[in-house]
Parts: sequence; C-alpha cells; structure tokens
Amino acid sequence: MLENFTTSVSGVNQYFEISRRSHATLTSITPNKTKVESYPTFSVRVGCNFDFRDYPNDEQNCAARLYTTNVMSEVELAIYYNLEPSVMLGWGNQSIKKNIQEWELLSVNANLSFYKSHRKYSNERPNSAYEAQSTW
Repeated sequence: MLENFTTSVSGVNQYFEISRRSHATLTSITPNKTKVESYPTFSVRVGCNFDFRDYPNDEQNCAARLYTTNVMSEVELAIYYNLEPSVMLGWGNQSIKKNIQEWELLSVNANLSFYKSHRKYSNERPNSAYEAQSTW
C-alpha cells in the first residue's frame, strides 16, 4: 500500500516516474483523478553454467525466467512503458557499476513469452479464455 510520496507531480494526461529506481508510477487522468501503480520488488539469484574454454575472451549468456503460479486467465503480463531492463551491481555511488573484478556486464534484455504446452513458448498472448486457462 502506498502511503505517501515526497515528490510533487502535476499535469493532466501525464506519466510520472518518481525516481529511476522506483516501483510506483502515477498517471494523471484528470485534474482530480490519478492512477497509481505499484509494482513489487524482488531479488533474483541466477545460477548459470559457464563455459571458460575461451577465457579471458569468453562471453556468457545467462537466462532468468520468472513464472507465476496463477493461471494466465488471472494474470496480465506486460513490459510497461517500454522501460529498459536493468541490473544493479552496487548501491549508492556504485549503482552504475558494470564490472565485478574481471567480469563486465555487456547487456541486459527482456522479453515476454508465454508457456503453451509441452515445453513450448510463444511471444503471442493466449488467444482465447480456454487457451489462457490451459497454458499453466
């Protein structure tokens, strides 16, 4: 539950992000109506199998998949406002850090895919209520 905001915003039909790392957004609908969206924060630890045969010139890809336990008919998945995915390797004045010892983070990307069945995924949303109900 959002209790208070320290930053003041105004403007009809405008979108405001309170800070670069916030998980709450305000959208002004009318002079008297504002939509507030709050997103949960979470940490993800990812374990990957790395191939060091080309060290120190190796590049590794590490995928992280997040799932919901709800069926798709109960969930609305979206990448809001085309926000770029980000990873924080440090806090405070270290928040723009891209290196950890000999490692350099080259890129982070995000996509939205839907589990269909039999270990198959698709970038297309379920087309019907039946398909949405049976995807998980």
